[in-house]
Amino acid sequence: MADQEIFSHPSLAEISGESVPANAYKEREDLRHVVIPEGVRKIGVYAFQSCANLETVVLPKTLRRIMWGAFEKCHNLRAISIPEGVVSIDDNAFAYCAGLKTAALPDSLRDIRNGAFRNCRSLRSLVLPDGAAGLGDYAFSGCSSLETAALPASLEEVSRGAFMGCARLRGIAIPEGVFRIGGHAFADCAVLESVILPNSLEELGEDAFTGCTSLGQVSLPAAWRARKDALDRAGIPASARVYR
Repeated sequence: MADQEIFSHPSLAEISGESVPANAYKEREDLRHVVIPEGVRKIGVYAFQSCANLETVVLPKTLRRIMWGAFEKCHNLRAISIPEGVVSIDDNAFAYCAGLKTAALPDSLRDIRNGAFRNCRSLRSLVLPDGAAGLGDYAFSGCSSLETAALPASLEEVSRGAFMGCARLRGIAIPEGVFRIGGHAFADCAVLESVILPNSLEELGEDAFTGCTSLGQVSLPAAWRARKDALDRAGIPASARVYR
């Protein structure tokens, strides 16, 4: 029974239409394996929040949007593959999925919103697809096992606290086109050793790199040589600054 599609599970209400309603399966401890059928375009707010024993989810090719907190606190969810066509992952959609090790993101994705993968403590690597422009506040904060993060050329901003507390992240290259790095964006990334900041950078938030105690080299545009105070406020030690 656990392997059946959610819509044929005898203890669940039949669902019709193009969306899984808000709160539909919230806190269902009996759900372990879920297959959402083709035709569904939206997974509603908190639809599967706190399904503590949920291990696998298969999403339909017709899906376009994953709403606020849809899979938040599904602690046993191990992997998720977001299908091509999804353009937005809303706030806290997969937040606090402590067992999530892999998240495959589609090329169609444009917007990862606030806290979408916050505190996914088992997530090890991240590749943001080309085309993604928005990365919300605290999107990947507290992903304490994250070792690598590849950011696309389409990215315009690294928002506040986006990678804060990613304790195993060792290096990051911010692509050309990014004009702003928000406050605390990489704060407390304790083993972060090297950072490349783009020529397009205009604004560097306060405490963006505070607590990055292993930071040995930050490659900076020459224009930032005159902005010592901003670099100090961002938490970039003078000894690590290399101008190009």
